[in-house]
Amino acid sequence: MYHPYFRGKQFELIAIRETAGLMAAAGFVPIIEPVREALKGLERALNEICSASGEAIVIVNPFHGDHAEDGDNISALLENGFLDKKGITAGILLKNDMDTAAALECFEKHKAHSPTFIH
Repeated sequence: MYHPYFRGKQFELIAIRETAGLMAAAGFVPIIEPVREALKGLERALNEICSASGEAIVIVNPFHGDHAEDGDNISALLENGFLDKKGITAGILLKNDMDTAAALECFEKHKAHSPTFIH
């Protein structure tokens, strides 16, 4: 299994969307770190992954970009649109300044999305 890491910029999301079927067939599970405030492109890419019966990990606490300070919009997108989709997983980025309590708090918040720790 291969986990390519994407920053979730416009052209990367388009590439994910257009190759969702190919990635699903090959067993690729993209890790997407949303960096732009607008999440419509991410939502379209995730819908295409789900249509192709693929999988993806979405970082809910990005290190870079517009959501670096607050990933609540990403969490809301996952909760409102992808809670019932088995292939979409919440990714928790373990940062240098994150202590165990903060990591566990993030895990509990996203427990319904089968969270994955990314280091």
